[in-house]
Amino acid sequence: MGRPLSTEKRIDKFFSYRPRSIHETEVYLEYKIKLSKVKTADYISKLKQRGLLNDEVFTMWWVEQRTRARQRSLYFIARELASKGVDKELVARVIAKSPVGDSETVRALLDKKMHVFERKYDKKNLVPKIIEFLQRRGYLYSVSKKAIEDYRKSE
Repeated sequence: MGRPLSTEKRIDKFFSYRPRSIHETEVYLEYKIKLSKVKTADYISKLKQRGLLNDEVFTMWWVEQRTRARQRSLYFIARELASKGVDKELVARVIAKSPVGDSETVRALLDKKMHVFERKYDKKNLVPKIIEFLQRRGYLYSVSKKAIEDYRKSE
């Protein structure tokens, strides 16, 4: 078994996967690497200076990833960002600037998943099952219902 990684290498590895929020990084440094609050603050300031730590950049990246790749509702994304310690006003600002809204993401999700639901469920259970699925992704009932109606009209 080799020597354990240095703190710097562990931090570099932590940032190699994706951008991180300030709160996420603080938690990682304090609880995973077990640094004192003083050393954690020192590392946080160093990471900010290096440009690796910026909540606005992280929030923009997160919103883009979740709306394009994962098709999540903006409400769901805001909740995820809150759990990552991002300021609510910053989240609201970034989401307001987002070029993609819930209607586009729910449509993309329906395009991707509708054939699975149509094979799996009969006509009686189809719409309720799709609505349940969309609500688990954070979409409101009214948005889900309208998206299903629009999808059926376009077929």
